Amino acid sequence: MKLKNYLFEMSNLWKDDTGIDYIIWVSSKKNSKHAPRIKLSSINSASNLDIVIIISDDPKLKHGKLQNKVFKQVKKWILLNKKTLLDYWNENISTKQMINKIKKV
Repeated sequence: MKLKNYLFEMSNLWKDDTGIDYIIWVSSKKNSKHAPRIKLSSINSASNLDIVIIISDDPKLKHGKLQNKVFKQVKKWILLNKKTLLDYWNENISTKQMINKIKKV
């Protein structure tokens, strides 16, 4: 039940928003002690958030597995949207503002 509640604290972005064939989950830091990150889930298993990527100048795969081609695409997307993602993480912008600023790869 804890995971289910956590999902509601995240916003999801679909391929139409990002250009990536995965659902990308973003959140604000709230009371988190971990680094800024996104999570990915496949469209067929939206509740499985096993892929974690750290938002930084050199995004790193923290947990899970991705094909190298997809990981490069996600890294490109993170770098394209890094400022917006970090503004959202730091609670400087709202969810609506974040969604309006997100760019596709």
